[in-house]
Amino acid sequence: RDAFAYADGRIRICTVIGFPNGYSTTAVKVFEAQDAVSAGASEIDMVINICDVKNGNYGAVEHEIRLMADAVHSKGAILKVIIEICFLTDEEKVRLCNIVTSAGADYIKTSTGFGTSGATEADVSLMATNVGCGVKVKAAGGIRTKEDMLNEVGYVDEYVYTVLKDIFGLNPEKIPFVIQSEVSELTEFTFYFMNLVT
Repeated sequence: RDAFAYADGRIRICTVIGFPNGYSTTAVKVFEAQDAVSAGASEIDMVINICDVKNGNYGAVEHEIRLMADAVHSKGAILKVIIEICFLTDEEKVRLCNIVTSAGADYIKTSTGFGTSGATEADVSLMATNVGCGVKVKAAGGIRTKEDMLNEVGYVDEYVYTVLKDIFGLNPEKIPFVIQSEVSELTEFTFYFMNLVT
C-alpha cells in the first residue's frame, strides 16, 4: 500500500506470492494475491509448488494457477508464474508452459533468484517455443553481463524497442519474452524495463 502511494501512478507495483519456494497453500496464495491487488499491486509474481511438479501432481499446479489468475485478473492486474526452471527437466518445463497457458496466466517466469541457477538461453528458447498465444516468457537471473542480455533480448512493446535500439543499437525481433538483468551498469534500464513496461 505504501509503495502504491509513493509511486503515485508513475510505475507499476509488483509483489511476490509464495516466495521463494511456493510452499504456501493455494488458499493462502489466493488470499495474499487478492490482498496485494486490493492494496495497489498491478503485477503478481507467484511461485509454483515444485513438490507438486516433481510428484506429477500437475492437476494441482494448474488448479492453483487458474485460481490465482482469476483472482488477479478480476482486479485488472497481471499474473506471472515462476517455475524455478533450474530444478526442472525439459519435459517438465514444456509441461509447465502448457499448464501456464491453459490456466490463463500472463507470463511464465524462469527463476526466483534463490535456485541453483537462473535463466539460460536454451531455457528461454524452449519456453518461448512452447508457451501458447498471449503468454510471455520472462527470463530472470543468470543474466549478468551485457552479452548475456543481448543473447536473450526480447520484445514487449514500442517503448522497449526504442530503448534497445537507441541504447544498444539493436533491431530486436518481436518475440514473446522479456528479460531481467542483474548488471549494475544496466540498473536504470532494468528499472524502466521491469517497472514501466512489463
